[in-house]
Order: sequence, then C-alpha cells, then structure tokens
Amino acid sequence: MPSLFSRARTTSTTKNSLDVGRTDEFGRVTSHGSSRGLSFPGKKDKADKKKDKSGGVRLRTISTGKGKALPTIPAVEDEEPAIPDGSFLPLSIDPPKRHDDASEADRERHQDYGYLSYQRHVVLGLEETDRLVRAIADELGSRGLTTPFIFSSLAIDVSAAGVRRLVLAFLKTCMPFPAPDADRAWRDEARFAGPHELGMCLRWGLARVVRVYGGHAVRGLVQWDHYAQWSEAEVGAFSLCFSLIAVAYLPAALSYPPAHFAAFIAPLPPLLRSIIVNVLTLLIRFTAHSASSGHTPPTLSPLFGPLLFGLGPSALSFQHTYVHYIRATNATEHLILAFIRWQDAPSNDSAKTVGTGGSAASLGVPTRLKDWIRGYPSMLPARSTKKERMDPRRGARTVRVVSV
Repeated sequence: MPSLFSRARTTSTTKNSLDVGRTDEFGRVTSHGSSRGLSFPGKKDKADKKKDKSGGVRLRTISTGKGKALPTIPAVEDEEPAIPDGSFLPLSIDPPKRHDDASEADRERHQDYGYLSYQRHVVLGLEETDRLVRAIADELGSRGLTTPFIFSSLAIDVSAAGVRRLVLAFLKTCMPFPAPDADRAWRDEARFAGPHELGMCLRWGLARVVRVYGGHAVRGLVQWDHYAQWSEAEVGAFSLCFSLIAVAYLPAALSYPPAHFAAFIAPLPPLLRSIIVNVLTLLIRFTAHSASSGHTPPTLSPLFGPLLFGLGPSALSFQHTYVHYIRATNATEHLILAFIRWQDAPSNDSAKTVGTGGSAASLGVPTRLKDWIRGYPSMLPARSTKKERMDPRRGARTVRVVSV
C-alpha cells in the first residue's frame, strides 16, 4: 500500500519561460502563444484528479474569479489619417507592385492608348505640376505660338518617343535624391523638344493631378461646385438692382463684371492659382495667334476641359461620362473668355492682391482677343441642368445613328 505522503512528481514547474518566438513587432506575446505556452503551478482540484485517473491531461491556465471576465484589449489598427476633402494627393512616382511581371506588361501594353497614358501610375503634386507648367509655358510662349495643331493627338509632327523622353527627364527631377544634373538635363530636353511634344507633355502633367472629393480620388484641378457657385455669382452680381430700382430693363453686361474672374481664383491655394493663371495665359496667347495656330476658345476647351474639371468617377457609364465632358468643355470655354475680360480690365487693387493683374493696364488685350469678348455673355454656351439632355457643342460634327 503506497504511503499517503508519497507523491509522484509529474511536471516540473520551476522554470516559467516565455516563448520568445511568439512575440510580435511590438514585443507583445500573441494570444495564441499566451494561451498555450504559459502554465502555472498549483494544487489540483477534484476535477483534475478525476481527469488524471481517466488518463486526460489538463494544463491549468490563468483563472479568474467567478463571474469575472478577462479585460479585453482592443485591437490596435494602424489606420492612416483621413485626407481632407478637396486636398490634392502628394507626389508618387513608384510603380505599383505586380505579381506576374510578364502578363502585366503584356496587359499594360495592350491597354495603353494615346500620349497621356504613359507612366499613368504617376501622381504629381501641385508643386511639381506648377514647375512643369512654368517650364513648358516659357518654351511654348517663345517659339510655339504659331504652331498649328498643337495639343492635338491628330498632329502628324508629334512624336511618342519625344513625349516619353520629356516625361522621363522631368520625373528624374522629382526623385527623392535627384542627380546633380537632373534639372539641367530636363531644361535641355525641353529646350530642344518640338512644340507638339511640349504640348503633349503639358497635358500629361495636368492629367497626373489627383484630388480628393467625397472620400474618392478624382481627376481634375478644380471642383465643379466651385465653378458653379462662381458662375451663378457672375450672373447675379447686380441682381439686387432689379429689386431696389423700379426699372424695366438693365443692360445684360451690367450683371457680368469685367474683373469677376478674380473671384474664381481668389479662394484657391496659391500653387493651384498659379497653375490655372499660367495655363490660361498660354491658351489666350494661342488664341491671339489663331490665324497661324488655328486655336480658339471653342477648340482649346475640349482639350483642356477634362483636365481642369475631370470626367467624374471611373465607374460611370458612357452617357454620364459624356455629360461630364460636355459641361467641363463649356465651363473651360467660359473661363477662357472670362480670363480675357479680366486681362482686358484696368488693373486695380483687387487684381494685384490675387497675384497678377491685366496684361496691359492701359492698352488691354490685343484686338483679336477683344473680338472674342465683344457682346459678352451672348457667346457663352447655354446653361443646362443635370436633368436636361445635353446637346452637342456648337460646331461639333454629328452623325445620325438611329432614325425614328
């Protein structure tokens, strides 16, 4: 008969060491390892003795009082701070990670179309875009104002290889640690590039700007609501006169102030304001040389409208995307004409505070530009709501596809 004071030792509990391999990057033990790797010595209760007799093995873990639960530690999630609505994404030139390089390369080669799709993963910030616009505007303003079919992908003289060389030379200046001669190489590449390649590179840079709207990343420099409010304010700038003065008629030009364009760019960030002013200045210079360049506000607005206002979310149908295209084109033509009026208006203190005044305070704009704003706003496209059917722009070629 065994002695009552004799007991076979089963498990050694003198060393309670933690499993070092179960710790995470913060030094914390994972719940999987903590529940199975830790054991505490103690007296066995009756239930344990019964399980030992039946051959079962049980390791006692951390016990709590009756009716008490272990405090739950909330999971720590590394959430990125929300980007404010209306802000622009910073510079990003790193290509996306691909699992299958061969298949993705073939797929990308088949999907690329046009001159603006090259390096489409790149996102330019406002600082980089402003630097690109200034450099190209200087080159085109000095030797490309009389070039026909510039900015158009239908031009025969445009070279895809030349556009890619310009893009790559500019991206080398955007690296975190650029080479000492990267900026000089970019300037030389822009100096010796053709006007058509410079025009395509300008459009490429404007297409790489991404803005946050409603929690989604969208293209376009300006929010549509901002333009809509400015346009309505231009119409009703002097609407109070109709209620205060008992007159039957007031001239239409009275409710369209000549310098109202300053109200459009005043609330914008300084870099965005500089980009818009430099782009519109270049466009009206091409309009002034329309006899050679062939560019007018109706021909320039389809090329830059989607770049200024975007085409809406990428999941839209063709009909809704076309509606965004029409209204962006009409709005861009409106901005070009309003910018010409602002440049033609005498310079005042309000124009100086915005950052730039009229091109010539005493002489105004050239005569060819004055012809475009004569009778303003009769030449503006008709206003339409979202519920109305968008008609084609004036001068656009149409083809009847269904006859009812």
